[in-house]
Amino acid sequence: MFIFLERYGYNTVRTLLNPFSIVDSLGNLNSGSMDNIADFLERAEMHGIGIIFTIQWAPLNVFPETISEPDDLAEAQNAHYLFSSGYVRESHFWKEFIRALKLRSAPMDAIFAYGIRNEIHFDVTASPLNQTITPVVCCNGTSYDLSVSGNMQKLIDDSFTAWSSAVRTAILAEEPEALVTAGFYLIYPGSPGIRMPSMDAIFSSELDFIDLHMYPDLDPQVTVDSVAKFFTLDQNRFKPVLMGEFGFMDNDNRSLDTLGSELLTWKNHMMSYYEVDGWILWTWDNGEGLSKQDEGLFLKRMANQP
Repeated sequence: MFIFLERYGYNTVRTLLNPFSIVDSLGNLNSGSMDNIADFLERAEMHGIGIIFTIQWAPLNVFPETISEPDDLAEAQNAHYLFSSGYVRESHFWKEFIRALKLRSAPMDAIFAYGIRNEIHFDVTASPLNQTITPVVCCNGTSYDLSVSGNMQKLIDDSFTAWSSAVRTAILAEEPEALVTAGFYLIYPGSPGIRMPSMDAIFSSELDFIDLHMYPDLDPQVTVDSVAKFFTLDQNRFKPVLMGEFGFMDNDNRSLDTLGSELLTWKNHMMSYYEVDGWILWTWDNGEGLSKQDEGLFLKRMANQP
């Protein structure tokens, strides 16, 4: 993979860590997995490829003995962000991850960034966001009465800000020059329970750059300009922006040439009109994307190679 990407001028790979296999049943980092990740970094460095590591969530059993707040107060994605137990777990995981790589003499300069969450979202149908009787006390000590209009979004924004700041601080304690990011995706119709931090909160956070995910084929109503408006790319320019997931989830039996033309148009518009700073095509090898279906011709075209 790295040989191919280097040949056509690609410089970054974003890869998801598996929260189920990266730790053992006791919550310790899996030695074999960490050996593989260190080897992966060495190969990336050989070909000038920077790696963004991301994860769906920190393994829930990383260090259960240090959890003091009852996690059953929050359900689903809410459990990761609303209470300090999630912050502590996440911070501990990334610190241990970095230490394990250094123990293996992995080339840390090959890590372009740490993506502390693949896609951040909250679930307003799950506890405690679905309760309006009892105020929710966030880890910052503030009480939020969710029966009051606007307080739900404020709780989400404040929780995200505190969580991302705490985890970034933990990473910088181990790697002072590290870049830290997180992923956000376009919420399509049919997902009424999903809520994101506001774009103002995202762009004013301590994250070093913003990782946005977009798929032109998931909704016929979606256009490049409507996506830019959703992400307020015409307003918020406080941080660099990367299209960290970008592509087609389903080719609808269209030719790769047709799909390539559409994606190139989308990409060029985003970069020219909205000053998006980079893009990563989804995905390489799991059968969902287009990257390897034609022995590399599609990736070659996306790289503007003749």
